[in-house]
Amino acid sequence: MNNKLQEILKKNAEFEKESPYNFCDRWCERCDFKIQRRCKLYLDELDRRATNIAHGKPENDLEILKQDFEDQMEEMEDSIDEWAEEEGVDPFELEPDEGFVEEIRKKEEELHKHPLQKVTYQYMKISHDFLKEEYYSKQILTQDMRLNYEIVAWYHSLLPAKMHRALCGLYVPDVHDEEDYALCDAVAQFAVCRKSISLSVASLREIGQQNSQLKKRITLPLTLLHNMASQIDIILKEIG
Repeated sequence: MNNKLQEILKKNAEFEKESPYNFCDRWCERCDFKIQRRCKLYLDELDRRATNIAHGKPENDLEILKQDFEDQMEEMEDSIDEWAEEEGVDPFELEPDEGFVEEIRKKEEELHKHPLQKVTYQYMKISHDFLKEEYYSKQILTQDMRLNYEIVAWYHSLLPAKMHRALCGLYVPDVHDEEDYALCDAVAQFAVCRKSISLSVASLREIGQQNSQLKKRITLPLTLLHNMASQIDIILKEIG
């Protein structure tokens, strides 16, 4: 491991203490309790669900969820207004750097063609078809079998989002990022991807052992997952 990557991992260890939700797979029910109790996102959601139940509503009531989102947007707008007042600027009069905006647009286009992004979306599509045929439309008999399918289902849709976020942090320029925040976030998201890949591989293998007729079917998803892991390892080695 090179010095740059070690430095980033050290920074991330500190960032994680304050905002563990930026380093997770969003599967709160499976999260360690020690992390749950210091995660603002988890505690806010828990409080919302408890409030809904106390008022006789479903814990994930859509109307209240919508109101919470609107409240968060209003809070964010207030924060922007406070910043603008402190800096003495009008955010609506700020002129964008057209050259910089165009550079970002080109980088975004390149990201969609990145081999790691492409293989991730390929895996998502193949896994979705597999889950649709073997899980969503069937009654899984045992708890262990259901858990393995749930793991594959959870991560097959999470991986493309986390991978895109990681690649954006790695390749999309930010001239104001003197502290390497984007690069730190990229490394953090690659770690989530590696966890997603590892658990998905283990679950697919279990599915193959539980149903020998599916062994051939899971060969391609496993190959794509291993390909993702290898590409991530190469990228991390090149950071520096």
